[in-house]
Amino acid sequence: MALTRERRELMREWVVPLHDAIHRPLGLAEQSDPRRYLHIPKNFYDDDAEIRIDLPHHLGFSRDVVADLITQKLALEGVTFDWHPEGSKPNVRVKKTRKPPAKALFKDPTVRELVAKAPESAPIIGLDSAGRIVSGDLDADSPHILVNASTGGGKSATLRCIACQMLHHGSLVYVLDTKRISHPWAHGIDGVTYCRDIADIHDQLIELGQLGRLRTGSPTNSASTPTRKPSAPGC
Repeated sequence: MALTRERRELMREWVVPLHDAIHRPLGLAEQSDPRRYLHIPKNFYDDDAEIRIDLPHHLGFSRDVVADLITQKLALEGVTFDWHPEGSKPNVRVKKTRKPPAKALFKDPTVRELVAKAPESAPIIGLDSAGRIVSGDLDADSPHILVNASTGGGKSATLRCIACQMLHHGSLVYVLDTKRISHPWAHGIDGVTYCRDIADIHDQLIELGQLGRLRTGSPTNSASTPTRKPSAPGC
C-alpha cells in the first residue's frame, strides 16, 4: 500500500503535470494516458535514475521546446537528453549529469596514487565525474596547455599543480608573473625561475626561444646560443 501511495503521489505531482505541459508540443491528444508514454521513476532525482519518454512516430515537434518543458516541470538541473528517434519505439532518455568533484586534494591517498603513477608527459589536471583522471598531453605534436577561466576559476591553482608535477620529474619551470601576486609559491624553489619584472620576463622569453631552437635543431648563430643549458629536461 505504501508503494501504491508513492506511485499515486508521483502521478499527481509529476507525471500528470508533465503530460499537461508537453502533450500539445508533442502532438498528442490531451486524453492520452500519460502512464503509457511517460516513464518517471520514483527516485528520478538520484544520479543514476533515468526518465524515458516515448515519442510519437511523426516527430513533428521542437526538441528544444520539449526539453525546456521537461526541465522546468520536473525542476531538473544538469541533465542530458539522449534522443532516439529511430526504430519502432522512438524515445528520449533524460539523465542527470554527474558533476566532477569540486576539489581533488593531494592528501587524498587515491589522488596521491594517481599522481604518482602519471607519466611525466601527462600531468594530471583533475578528475572527471566518473573519477577518471583529466590530464595534459605533452607528447602531442603541439605540446601546449592553455588554461582559461574567469577570475577565481582556478587558473593559478591548475598551473601550480602542473608545475609541481613537472618539477617532481626533474623539469625546469619558468614562472612569468606580471601580476606579481599569482604565484608567490615559486619564490626560492630549486628548478624554478621566477620573473615578475617586465625586463626579466623579456630576457627569459628570449632565452626560452633560443633554447627551443637549440633543442629542435633549428639554425641559430653562435651569438644567440644560450650560455648555459639546463641540467634537467623540459621547461
